[in-house]
Amino acid sequence: AMAALAALLEEGAMPNLKELSLYNNQISDAGVEALASALRGGALPSCTDIELFKNPGSQAPVDEALASPERAAALALRQAE
Repeated sequence: AMAALAALLEEGAMPNLKELSLYNNQISDAGVEALASALRGGALPSCTDIELFKNPGSQAPVDEALASPERAAALALRQAE
C-alpha cells in the first residue's frame, strides 16, 4: 500500500500538502523507504512534516529525505520549469 502511495506522490499528487500524518498504519521499513525515495525526488513539494509514529518502520529515512540535497535539487528543478 505504501509503494502505491509513493508512486502517486511521485506523479505529483497532493502538491500543496504541508503535513502528513501516517500514525499507526503498520508501515514497514520498505514502505518508509518508498516514501523517502519519492520525497528525495521532489514529491510533496510543500510538505515540511511527516509523522510516522507507532509504525514498525523507522522515521529516520523520511526525516533525512525531507532535508536531503537531492530533494532540494529536485524542488529547484520543478520551480524552474
